[in-house]
Amino acid sequence: MPTLYKPRVSRVDIEDIELQLASDIPAETIEELYRFGEIMVSEVQRRCGSLDQKLTSMLGWSAAVLALLLTNGGELSKLNGAWRAVLFIATLIALGAMFSAAWGIKSKIGPTPSEQDWFMGELEAPDRMKKYHIISMLNIHQSQSQANLQKAASLHHSEILLIISGLAIASALFYLWL
Repeated sequence: MPTLYKPRVSRVDIEDIELQLASDIPAETIEELYRFGEIMVSEVQRRCGSLDQKLTSMLGWSAAVLALLLTNGGELSKLNGAWRAVLFIATLIALGAMFSAAWGIKSKIGPTPSEQDWFMGELEAPDRMKKYHIISMLNIHQSQSQANLQKAASLHHSEILLIISGLAIASALFYLWL
């Protein structure tokens, strides 16, 4: 079954990277991997914050639509019959949008660097410690990327549901103005 939302993420196998890092690698290469790892972790964390902001906005818009519909919305209270059913369905859809946004921003604790990662017992071997830190950054990046995909899917569903609810409300209002 085709989907509307197809995330694109390419991952590396952490075990393969660990094996490659176990070999003799020039210090410059380790430095570059570490530097780029910092950029990647920073980017994935920034993206998480951006998704949370958008999900919070969707939650607010969904709640506003629900407030409009559940307080009989002035002109909308004049509708009867099939148009009342349309508004009931719009209410359920807006509720779905709100739940989808709330699901996306709910607190989740993923892997973060720990003190054990920081002081991994290799203080006398800085190259080994830096390699270990590179693997830690890769693990954090992969898990946060997965969480971001889930947040993006929740945002996508919330947006679609809110648009459908808005179209139903707009069509009811259009009917009133005819």
